[in-house]
Amino acid sequence: MHKQTDEKQMDKIEDLIRETATPAYSLDKQIMNRIGEGNMTTIATTMKRGSFKKTLLATTAAAALGLGIFSTGFISPAMAETLSQIPVIGSVFQNSVDSGLKSAAEQGLVAKLAISDAQEGVTLTVSEAYHDGSRLSIAIERAGVSTTGDLLVSDPTAQERGLLLPEQLVVLVNGEQLQGEISLLPIINGDRTLQKDAALLQITGNEGASLPDQFEVTIQAKLAGIGEAFELQVPVSKTDLQ
Repeated sequence: MHKQTDEKQMDKIEDLIRETATPAYSLDKQIMNRIGEGNMTTIATTMKRGSFKKTLLATTAAAALGLGIFSTGFISPAMAETLSQIPVIGSVFQNSVDSGLKSAAEQGLVAKLAISDAQEGVTLTVSEAYHDGSRLSIAIERAGVSTTGDLLVSDPTAQERGLLLPEQLVVLVNGEQLQGEISLLPIINGDRTLQKDAALLQITGNEGASLPDQFEVTIQAKLAGIGEAFELQVPVSKTDLQ
C-alpha cells in the first residue's frame, strides 16, 4: 500500500514537471499545495519574491570551470559568457524528466560549475546552470551529510539535519532582491528515480517576464541542523536551445 502511494505521489510531481516545457515555466501555489497533501516523501516548493525584506550582503565566492581553476570576487560578463558555453559531461540534467533541461544537456548548453561553500563539514555546490531567457535552472548538490532517502529537499516541515530549508532561502540578482518566483524541487530522472543529495532551484520573472541575458545570482541557503548559512555566487548567461 505504501509503495502504491509513493508511486502516485511521484506521478503527480512528474506530471507537474512535464507540463513546464521550456521556455514557459510557472508553478502555481495552489498546485503545490495539492501535491503536498498527505505524507509526501518528495515535494516541490514555490516561493514568490519581490517583497522579501531580508538583505544579503554579497561576498566573494570561489568559481570553477570543472577543471579545478578557482578565482574569487566579481566575475565579469565575459567570464559568465565563457562559463555558459562549456559543454557538460555527465550532466545531472541529461536524464531529467524535464524535456527542456534534458534537451539543453544533450546539446551541451548547460554550464558546468563547481561553486561551493562549506559549513561544519557539509558542502553545498552549484554544479550546473542553464538559462534560457525565461527560466534559470540551477543544480545544487550536497556532500558531507546523509539524510533519509538521500534527499536534499523534503517536506517543508522536516527538520532532519542536512535538509535544505526552503523558507529560509534568499536569492539576489545582481546584488538586489529577486523580483520573480523561486521553485525548489527534487531532480527527477526520466526513469522516475531521484538524483541523490541534489535539488533543482529554478528562477523565473514575475508574471512570465524575461530574465536579463546576463546576471549574477547570489544564493544564501540554510540546511537544518547547520548553524551558518551557505553563500554561493553564480554567474549566468542566456543560452538558447538549438
